[in-house]
Amino acid sequence: MLIRIFLVFIGGLTLDLWSLIAVGRQFGLGWTLLLVLGTGVLGLGLVKSQGFFLWRQTRLELSRGRMPTHELINGVVVLFGAVFLISPGFLGDVVGFMMVIPFTRPYVVRLLGHWLRKKYRDDLFIKLISKGRGRILR
Repeated sequence: MLIRIFLVFIGGLTLDLWSLIAVGRQFGLGWTLLLVLGTGVLGLGLVKSQGFFLWRQTRLELSRGRMPTHELINGVVVLFGAVFLISPGFLGDVVGFMMVIPFTRPYVVRLLGHWLRKKYRDDLFIKLISKGRGRILR
């Protein structure tokens, strides 16, 4: 499993480097750097706003006496999206924006939920979540 993660990580970095070189050749170094910095700044602003929104939603759910499962899982996805947005490269930016933008995040969360359910099918924790104690894996 660790080798797979390592290979995916190296493959993603290689594709990101390749995309940076291709864009740099097409538009020049200045425009490429401006685009990378612009997507980074835009992405981090979006991460900040979504983080505050999810923090408020989490506090609201807790004040109502409910477990904020949905909000916490979305917060983790936004956090991983921020990591992708911080790393230079366009592939990482696309993945990061998909994790951060409120319209596309539910699809990422659903995909993650299906993957977790398939991978940990016999795990008690996943069974409890998928039986309705949390809204993420329905």
